[in-house]
Amino acid sequence: MSNNTAYPREFIIQRADEVSPVDNDIIRKRTCEIFGAAAVKTKWAEPDWRLIIKEDGGISCSLEIIEREVLSGGCRCRVAGIGNLMTPVQYRGKGLAGIAMRKAMEFIDQKLQIAHGFLLCSESLVKYYAALGWKQVLAPVFYTQPSGRLQWHECAMVYFIEEKPWPPGEIDLQGYPW
Repeated sequence: MSNNTAYPREFIIQRADEVSPVDNDIIRKRTCEIFGAAAVKTKWAEPDWRLIIKEDGGISCSLEIIEREVLSGGCRCRVAGIGNLMTPVQYRGKGLAGIAMRKAMEFIDQKLQIAHGFLLCSESLVKYYAALGWKQVLAPVFYTQPSGRLQWHECAMVYFIEEKPWPPGEIDLQGYPW
């Protein structure tokens, strides 16, 4: 298999506490490299699951899945939060992030049986996620930090695994963001 292929050699979804210490260390270092100050300035939710794609023995793409009950317009909604989607520079351009997102949504539907995916992103990524089927939520989003309750000032998006409507109104993540 050539290094230019969009098909991963190894695809893993496992509980976050079962990921090897070596892989966790690589992911932590990449988080700081890719996300910079935002990675350390904000207290982030610990993932329940990690999706890892490996090529030639290295991690070519990864993301985290957080199971959470959030409030939207006062309604309780069980979501699978997608966070920390990362593809190192040397692996970009192969479609790995799209593959990871599609596999994550399939896993969330079939294994976790959750109706909605939920993610937080910058404005610059909205078109990318929209092309994968995500819909932007135009409501204020709040989250917890050690200093108290804060408002998210970038974008939030929902993925409809089932055609259950997303309740309108203010969203409270009921914990740390992802």
